[in-house]
Amino acid sequence: MEKIMKTNFFLVYVCGGFVLAAVCSARADTVLWYNGDLRSGGGGTVNEQTSNVGVSFIYDKFTVTDPAGWIVDRLWSNDAMQLTGISQASWYIRSGMSVGNGGAVVSSGIGFATQTPTGRVNPAIGFTEYSIQISGLNIYLSPGTYWLSVAPLVGSESGGMLKSYVSATSGANAVGTPPGNDANSLFYSPWLGYNYAPAFENDYSMGIAGSVVPEPSCALLMAGGVLVFVIRRRRA
Repeated sequence: MEKIMKTNFFLVYVCGGFVLAAVCSARADTVLWYNGDLRSGGGGTVNEQTSNVGVSFIYDKFTVTDPAGWIVDRLWSNDAMQLTGISQASWYIRSGMSVGNGGAVVSSGIGFATQTPTGRVNPAIGFTEYSIQISGLNIYLSPGTYWLSVAPLVGSESGGMLKSYVSATSGANAVGTPPGNDANSLFYSPWLGYNYAPAFENDYSMGIAGSVVPEPSCALLMAGGVLVFVIRRRRA
């Protein structure tokens, strides 16, 4: 009987631990913010980095609403492109941006990128849409407002033939805040004469995935459960 009671006691704590872990990490490894799919009718704005004329970056706003923040491990933009074979992209997360003001760089880099067809064609531009994704990141973002840019490296520009346009969105299938409906994006392209200018009242298809940081109360609850279990086991 004593052995059965000990076994049941152990199972209760194990099951309880699984429940606590599920509650505390229910939103791990998931899409945290996505501004939405390519809008009906298409449209977009040049979004690329070239080796000869520089950069043309679109930044769009997102908000970290979870009290303990996010751990970001993936970033992407959906771009109508007239080329394949992309293997690198430039990305930025900034804070404090406004018209004419680049704010502060929170995290940035140029790294390995994947280029995956989304199955859509941007009818206004005439190019196939691809998802340009950067993975393997580990970026902590505290609650607040930020701006994201993800732009493929497309080689050299020649004869005005721009190669990549980030898709405009109206927020279809959006996740998080804002859901592709606030027209608060900025365009930076010194070559084209734009210095963090309003991006034509558009929202753009890009997103972030990762984990929600557990709130302190949740972490303490799990730690307390482990401590009680250890004490009871020692007494047994």
